[in-house]
Amino acid sequence: MSTARVSPCVLKRLAMIWLIVTALPLVFFDGAIVYARPAMQSSPGAEHTAKPVPATTQQMYRKLIQEAEQRNDPPARIGYLWAVLASSYHDVGNIAESQRAYERALPLLAQSPQSRGNYATALDNLGSIYLELGNIADAEKVRTQAFHLREEMGNPIDLARGHEHLAEVLLARHRFKEAEQHARAAYDTLSAKPEPDDQDAPTAEHPQYTQRRGNTMLAALITLVFAECNQSELQECLQAAKQADQIATENFASGSLEQAHAAMALGYAQWKTGDISTADQTLRGGMAMMKARLGDGHPLVLDSMYEYREFLQAQHRKADLSSLDHQIKDVKEHQPATACANCTISVFALR
Repeated sequence: MSTARVSPCVLKRLAMIWLIVTALPLVFFDGAIVYARPAMQSSPGAEHTAKPVPATTQQMYRKLIQEAEQRNDPPARIGYLWAVLASSYHDVGNIAESQRAYERALPLLAQSPQSRGNYATALDNLGSIYLELGNIADAEKVRTQAFHLREEMGNPIDLARGHEHLAEVLLARHRFKEAEQHARAAYDTLSAKPEPDDQDAPTAEHPQYTQRRGNTMLAALITLVFAECNQSELQECLQAAKQADQIATENFASGSLEQAHAAMALGYAQWKTGDISTADQTLRGGMAMMKARLGDGHPLVLDSMYEYREFLQAQHRKADLSSLDHQIKDVKEHQPATACANCTISVFALR
């Protein structure tokens, strides 16, 4: 059975997996950032509960930045706060503001040798934005830089995350064998040494936050699904998808984004291996979970709809395709102004 190219919407979902996978490690923790993202507050022995996130999250972060600048705080601390702000904007789909904030954070973080971990993570997160915008060359540049930083630091868990981040870019480059190798390196490391628990948990403003033990493993397996299917390694692709679905089911809450991502990958593998009826059910289930978790207008929801659209188009289901097109049009017309402006299918045709 021949395989189809991986569609751009799947790449954008892979990039946005890191909204729930990547967190800036703690460097500065004091009362000034007590309302920062829960994962950024973690410390040994910290209580694993979510902290309240104010309705005016971005305004609060900007106030913290202003106060830090007035105190003439170290550049690394101010850079960290800019990165927190950037992550917050990314969480709500405001790509332009997120990119601007990361571009403010990076030069500041680069000034401190003690901030190399934060610097690498900010580079990786900026790479996610570039992938969403279809700017694959710059995504490869920043993620390669982050990967080499993680190699120098020598932490195996962080290096596994670097392998997975780079695998996503290689997938976008259609360098499927290399993508598979990097994703496999992440998988092998984390099979021997699992990721530690993180603290993120759902909040009203950030429903995508969940307990994140195993997220990089999950992301690596999802990347393997698309890398292997696009090399006609269909049984390996299906095996990776089933394992991803099992990890999501066993380690994450029912209806979580992790389960939704895993369902979309499993549906893709079922489709490519010829199990059309099951694939249809699985893809629709993944879409439903994303919609229930994030609401109609979120970029991830729209991208999952585009992925299902490709499935319907391949099956020549014209009536269902027309109905879905009307749903997509309605979602786009009612999408908030801050949502991603580049979430339609882009011309770089990832696969």
